[in-house]
Amino acid sequence: TVVEMYGRDFEMTSLLRCRFGEIVVPASYVNATMMKCVSPSQQNIHSEVQMFVSNNARDYYSSTTTTTFRYVGDTTATDLLPKIGYLEGGNTLFVRGQGFVDSDMTTCRLGHSVVKATVDDETQIRCVVPASNVSARVPVEISQNGQEYVDSGLRYEYVPKIRILQVTPD
Repeated sequence: TVVEMYGRDFEMTSLLRCRFGEIVVPASYVNATMMKCVSPSQQNIHSEVQMFVSNNARDYYSSTTTTTFRYVGDTTATDLLPKIGYLEGGNTLFVRGQGFVDSDMTTCRLGHSVVKATVDDETQIRCVVPASNVSARVPVEISQNGQEYVDSGLRYEYVPKIRILQVTPD
């Protein structure tokens, strides 16, 4: 996962580092107030580690309030309800599965559209279906961090609303 760190006085140096708990990784300089680093893999899923940054690969600093990074395990989606909806969107899509963790970064991606998800519990999330311009079956993918999506193989089908133009006899 690419982690963006915001602060001040970051320096453009090859010694720029992030530390996740005790694991140190190289960082990329963006500007004096932003740097990026890739989180290392973690064996202990569902854990939080304190984060630190360094300009010299020796002295590490954190914010005055604790800055943590949260590791979560694999998420799987196994069912959708409903599986079909109108092009206008707006209905609630329930996604059932395993491993959902309450997070402000949990999202659903339907085709190319990304929407915020609400975690009901470890086995269900819900999201509001975005509108679509075309009738199509689109993949439904879930992310716990807003970056990495899990393609469950589940599809949601967009269909047009039926319109009645005339009824005879009247």
